[in-house]
Amino acid sequence: MAIDKPVILYYVSGHGFGHSTRAIEVGRHLAPFARTIFCTSAPQWLYDCYYGPGLEFRPVELDCGVIQHDSLLLDEKKTLETYTALLSRASETIQAEVDFSWGATEVKPPYLADAIVELTETGSSLKANNLRIIETILVSSTRFIANKKAWKDKWKRQKMENIVLLLKGALAAEEKVGLKMNVPDKSMKRVMTLLSAMHSPTISQLSDKGWYALEVVIDERIVRDIIPRLKSVGASGIIEYPLNKVIP
Repeated sequence: MAIDKPVILYYVSGHGFGHSTRAIEVGRHLAPFARTIFCTSAPQWLYDCYYGPGLEFRPVELDCGVIQHDSLLLDEKKTLETYTALLSRASETIQAEVDFSWGATEVKPPYLADAIVELTETGSSLKANNLRIIETILVSSTRFIANKKAWKDKWKRQKMENIVLLLKGALAAEEKVGLKMNVPDKSMKRVMTLLSAMHSPTISQLSDKGWYALEVVIDERIVRDIIPRLKSVGASGIIEYPLNKVIP
């Protein structure tokens, strides 16, 4: 499975322009192989002028440099005070770097990311990649959204309601399966006590005297337990089949 380019967060001192001009040149050479995001307190116009299209820039204060009285004299006290203030904000400055993933997110830890935020239904893909869920940010569900003006149109509204009906039927069918079987008259009562259908099962008399065809819809979670029991009380020719839609 192919994954997108690796991301390089390039932290550059904003003290003077020399650091930035050298970093820009490195970034140009990295561009074909990686996404380079420049993180610096240097002005963005400098990067806009020299880097060109595709620039990714994040303003962030990384160092205070050396504070000077003038071109020759250093202000050691002011430099120390500024540096101490910068360190006090370190956890806010570099707490976490978040970047969008264009796919195959679960394969990126631990080499391309320390942690990921991923949309998952069963979590099986996360487990397959030796990951575990440490926090749930939100729980979402599917919504059918209609334009208000279109909803007022009788013809369009009927179409929307039909779509909703079919979608609900498909969702309901995910948890159900159908069962067909042949049942002798002597076993019918015992078979009926085992089945919990949505309504009464469909029963048709077969050409063989004393035999009936029975069809029922049941929960998929119980089918593996109930089929052996149906067989044991006399049912035969048992067929399980999937359902595409169940419309109550």
